[in-house]
Amino acid sequence: MEIYNYSEIKKDILSIIRESIEDDTSIDKGLSRALVEYWLDPAGIEKPKPTPYSLKLLAAIAISSIRKENRLEINAILKSISWLIDSISPNSISIDPSSIEQFLIDIDEIYTYEQSTTIKKLLLA
Repeated sequence: MEIYNYSEIKKDILSIIRESIEDDTSIDKGLSRALVEYWLDPAGIEKPKPTPYSLKLLAAIAISSIRKENRLEINAILKSISWLIDSISPNSISIDPSSIEQFLIDIDEIYTYEQSTTIKKLLLA
């Protein structure tokens, strides 16, 4: 099982946004580009390759966090997260310990207490 660094995934998404802004587009368009690059768009979400579901899930959570921080709509990406959670077997995600704190902060900011507790149990079991 591959270990993913959530903080690095989030930094990558932020760099995609920065590149988009430099090209005179909006944060929202940069996030849309990140959805495509991580195969989270409707055409790629259900394909397990080239981006594994576990990586897609962490990217989707990072994108949700950034969208929420920028007061952008998150309902569509939350549906993708729900689909990914249902598609991933428990204990199939391994997060680099150095990035777990940021991951937990973002989960708490996106979801209600009950929802975040459920997700944490599933992903960090």
